[in-house]
Amino acid sequence: MYLDWLGSPGPGRVLHELEAKFLLDFWKLTYNQTIIQVGYLGPENRFLRSEFRQNYVVVDDQRPPSGVSGIPAIQADPRDLPFASDSADIVLLPHYLEFQANPHAVLQEAERILKPEGELYIFGFNPWRLRGLGIRPNLDGSPAIPNAVSSHRLGDWLSLLKLKVELLAGFFPASADTVTRPSDLIGQSRAMFSTAYLLHAIKRTYTLIPVGPLWLRAASLLPRRAAHTALVRRSR
Repeated sequence: MYLDWLGSPGPGRVLHELEAKFLLDFWKLTYNQTIIQVGYLGPENRFLRSEFRQNYVVVDDQRPPSGVSGIPAIQADPRDLPFASDSADIVLLPHYLEFQANPHAVLQEAERILKPEGELYIFGFNPWRLRGLGIRPNLDGSPAIPNAVSSHRLGDWLSLLKLKVELLAGFFPASADTVTRPSDLIGQSRAMFSTAYLLHAIKRTYTLIPVGPLWLRAASLLPRRAAHTALVRRSR
């Protein structure tokens, strides 16, 4: 039902157009970057220009159509992605965590396959703004979007993975409006209570600098004769 809503006239199509336009304008891609999208939406070709699609792959736990809008698509478990660690420049999760029973495992896999300084983009729904979107429940009566997570809570999860997190945008399909990179308090409040949002996270790596024994560093500050005497006394 969610995918039907996304492609139908109304808030769903407006939201997708807002998100696609924002990514097209924001992404500064190069030809050698590897981009992995986890979660099939349908019109994936709206997210990037045709010249960058050769290194773009869509992964979903359901069997996607062969060749999603001209983009390679494979079926795989999002908790066990078939990619080497530190192999992706960009990972995109477009409204995918909302439908996962274990979103933490999906995020851990996304972090694993990202290269150092790689970028993670996550589109999500604000759980307090789902009413009024006109999304019908599933045929079994279950919610169409069962596990929506707020941008603040999702940011906390990403911080636990040592990722640097930024609220990049908030989307309002009712007014076809986008709040971009809110910096002041009013802008951040609007983005946090938007219908949908985009979080941007960067995988940071830190180099450990080995530190020598404390007595060696202390001895190096003493005159040569005094340092020798201090070490002799310590050895006794």
